[in-house]
Amino acid sequence: MTGGSSGIGKAFLTLLSSKAAYRLVAVARQISALDYLPDSPSVLKVTMDVTSPTAIQAAVAKAVDKFGRIDALINNVAYSLLGDTESTTDSQARKLFETNFWGAANLMREVVRVMREENPNSGGQIGGAVVFMSSAGARVAFPGGAYYYAT
Repeated sequence: MTGGSSGIGKAFLTLLSSKAAYRLVAVARQISALDYLPDSPSVLKVTMDVTSPTAIQAAVAKAVDKFGRIDALINNVAYSLLGDTESTTDSQARKLFETNFWGAANLMREVVRVMREENPNSGGQIGGAVVFMSSAGARVAFPGGAYYYAT
């Protein structure tokens, strides 16, 4: 399960969709952003707004309904907000945290719950892999990115 509307997620899904061995759950805010993926029994395209816990639960439920389990989450949700800290509005900063921090955390919690509770019910083993994508901003900060780096 991974975001796939652009960037690394799109490249990752493009590569894996060319391999018959993988079952993919591609998510995006707009389903049309996933049109590059083939229509296939091994590909599930799902709309999801990562800032909505209800949308996260619905997307994860669709993945479990289709495939019975989730073996991996590639959590690559993020966008950047750059500029002077004092000129960033509360609304802008909160939206960034809702997406980059809480969206990623809520998605991870729901998928890990599935890995713990649902995966064994599908005849497989408990667990799976969770991979978080990040940026250089996780290690090195530059002026103008205080809120982004905090997420």
